Amino acid sequence: MKQTGSLSPSSNYRKTDRQQRGSVLVFLIVVMVIFTALGVGMVSLFGTSVLSVFSSNAVRRAGYMAESGMRYAISEVRNPGSVGPEAKLTNMDDGSVNGIWYSVFPGISRYRARVYPLWSNTAAGTGAASASVSATVPSSGFPLNYAIPTAPGGGAVARLQVGPNNAVAISSVAGATPGSKTVTYTLASAVTIPAGVYSYANLALPTTNASQTITKGSSLTPLVLNINSLSAIPEKNGTFMDSTAGRLYAYQTARLVGGYVQLENITWTQATTTSIIPANRYLVFSQAARLDLTGEQFQAQKSYTDFLTLYSSTSATPPSGPNYTPPALPASASQFSGNLDALDTSRSGDRVVVAGYIATGGTHAYWAAFQHLGQTGYHFEDPEEAGRYIGWHVAPISNAIAANLQASWLQYHTLNYDVQVKVGWDLNQPAAGTGIAFRWHENPLFEGQTPPGNDPYRYYQGYGVTYIIYRDDNHGSSDQIPNNIKPPGNTLNQRLLIVLWQQKVNAAGVPTKDWLAYARLGRPASYKNPLTGERNPADPDQKVTGYQVWPDGRVNDNATIGVRVEDKFVTAGGVTARYNDIKVFYGDASHFTFTNDSRVKDAVATNKQRARYYSAWMEVGNPGQTLPVINPAWPPNNFGLSGSLLAYWYNNQTSYDYFSMTSSSPTAPYNTVTWVVNSSPRTGFSPVNLLPDGCTIRTSDFLLESYPESRKEIGLVGMGDLDSASHTVAFDDFYIQILGGY
Repeated sequence: MKQTGSLSPSSNYRKTDRQQRGSVLVFLIVVMVIFTALGVGMVSLFGTSVLSVFSSNAVRRAGYMAESGMRYAISEVRNPGSVGPEAKLTNMDDGSVNGIWYSVFPGISRYRARVYPLWSNTAAGTGAASASVSATVPSSGFPLNYAIPTAPGGGAVARLQVGPNNAVAISSVAGATPGSKTVTYTLASAVTIPAGVYSYANLALPTTNASQTITKGSSLTPLVLNINSLSAIPEKNGTFMDSTAGRLYAYQTARLVGGYVQLENITWTQATTTSIIPANRYLVFSQAARLDLTGEQFQAQKSYTDFLTLYSSTSATPPSGPNYTPPALPASASQFSGNLDALDTSRSGDRVVVAGYIATGGTHAYWAAFQHLGQTGYHFEDPEEAGRYIGWHVAPISNAIAANLQASWLQYHTLNYDVQVKVGWDLNQPAAGTGIAFRWHENPLFEGQTPPGNDPYRYYQGYGVTYIIYRDDNHGSSDQIPNNIKPPGNTLNQRLLIVLWQQKVNAAGVPTKDWLAYARLGRPASYKNPLTGERNPADPDQKVTGYQVWPDGRVNDNATIGVRVEDKFVTAGGVTARYNDIKVFYGDASHFTFTNDSRVKDAVATNKQRARYYSAWMEVGNPGQTLPVINPAWPPNNFGLSGSLLAYWYNNQTSYDYFSMTSSSPTAPYNTVTWVVNSSPRTGFSPVNLLPDGCTIRTSDFLLESYPESRKEIGLVGMGDLDSASHTVAFDDFYIQILGGY
């Protein structure tokens, strides 16, 4: 059979080709499936990556929001305005279930701060002693895990400091639990909360039974406490007070080590690099709060915990305090009605006695008289002028009154007050100085040392404001007034001045003095014309210069001298510094009205128009007296500006104008009592800064960085040749008022 040729491949070949083409197709399909799967996976991986980055950014930004809450809290506490840092902090958290959220971008970013105070507040006091103290805890109450610490071996060791009282042992407590907003302490002894004043209730916790030396800013010398828990104190950024030494400390961290709490990286404001904390010393922990900060970005949240102390050793703003007269200064003591209870005369010998004087309006037998200062055995050589004797004495306030001032400082870490006293000079006393010492304290370098000679306060330093008449300012003067207190220039001889001065004890133990400012009031040696009530020439202020129409000495009897001293924190250029702001006042008890010396009260502090400021014994309440009660008639706390520069006082249109305030620009008409500032202080003394109001003097010496128990702070000053019974000066109506609530 003949085979026929063909153009087509053989059947075997065709079969093989079909198989190959099918394989390629399958391969392509598989490849497509693989790449499709890979693509889906890559898209999924890419999308997850995007979501992961988004989520990470949200959490990070939520963290930023939480940090914003902390920065906001710090800003509110450090810049509290008139309401105070406590109110600013507690206003951030209303204590509700959800707290207060602060929106940064509505619906996107917000933050919240839950405030858990580590302190409590009492209600306004009644002035009655009680061993039961009830208090409230602001905002969200006590923090999580809160409990009053005990000793490592068990047993109650905590005490409670309530306002101006010393720390008292806690017998039992109800409500000291997490979240609690009310707490009641039963104390081992009764405490008194001043009437109308609320007080902080702060825990006081003990150190161990060994003395400890700490080094400023060092973590190598921690301070160990005899407690076993961090539940009631800040774990970082805390402060505590050694009440005995009157020193405020700040610490960076608190940790539990070996069953004991230890405080690390401790600092303080004094220049010393080490500090000794005695054994079993109770330390009062300042008002602080635990803050739980939460930030939210979309649905992501971030939280962390921090601690914030309201008042620290470097706090930019002092806290507000109550405004009350110290209860340990009763009228009988303050007016020297037969006793000297207002003063500590333990170093005075017989320099200070109760004596009778002729006073404006009649005879008043209760004055604190300074005597003998110019006599042998009492006067002493001026440490700054060899061979020249001075008569000089400061009688400080009693320990009871000083304790009230310290208690206020311990509670608020700042102290502002007014002090006034009325003075009287014997008619035969031609030259002397009388007034008030303030910020008066012992130089720590010589604390407790007995001074040489007859000067019991050689090692004390501070400021003074006094009426002064001196004979001259050269070395030959026999008036026994320290020459360095006198403003220079013999044109001021025998003139009645108000002088602001200071005494500073140098490293060698020598008390050095310098004047800061003065104002000239007149020349009281000239007799006034009883018909016209004038001198020729007229005094700058005729109502206060003495020897008027009857014998009342060189200064009008019951002429008042006063001072307001404020503990100020001032921020400039981002730096906060502490200062003393000083205002000086004077008034008089004369019932005469002289030409150009009006008795009309007004709302201006810097002119001569003022009401008669008579003595307290002439007021209603004293036998046979009918004049209204005005003592003490303080200006209110707040000063404003009248016009552009001049300070004034008033309250709801009621004038308190019993004083004139010294001013470099006294208010017209007729007023020429001008405040002159020392532009060239002596070496070792800080510059004197007169503020734009022309009245306030700002100084940087004797700042209240601490307040030890031994500090006196205020006293009465007498100086001059007081050498006989007829050469004396005296004081009456001595008042102190602690200021707060600026």
